[in-house]
Amino acid sequence: MKRFVAKEGPRTKDELQASLNNFWEKEMTVEQCNRYIDHCFKVAPVCVAMKGKATGDIPSRLFSERSRGKSFHHFANLLSTDEMQRKLTSLNVV
Repeated sequence: MKRFVAKEGPRTKDELQASLNNFWEKEMTVEQCNRYIDHCFKVAPVCVAMKGKATGDIPSRLFSERSRGKSFHHFANLLSTDEMQRKLTSLNVV
């Protein structure tokens, strides 16, 4: 959303509101929204393991599989394995 609004370059409150409405009406599809939600299931366990620090690209470096259809618990369980703990340690994030 931030990038979309920045491209439109609103200068007034009304233009900003119009830009936000345009984003939600034209750019945000149900499929795209679902992808963002699914991605959160991959990022949240990593954020917890990193004690709230920014995750950056760490989730994609840890989990090669797509998050679509997977749960928070799926990734939390993967993260608790010895292999993942070694990966986290090698990335100097815990």
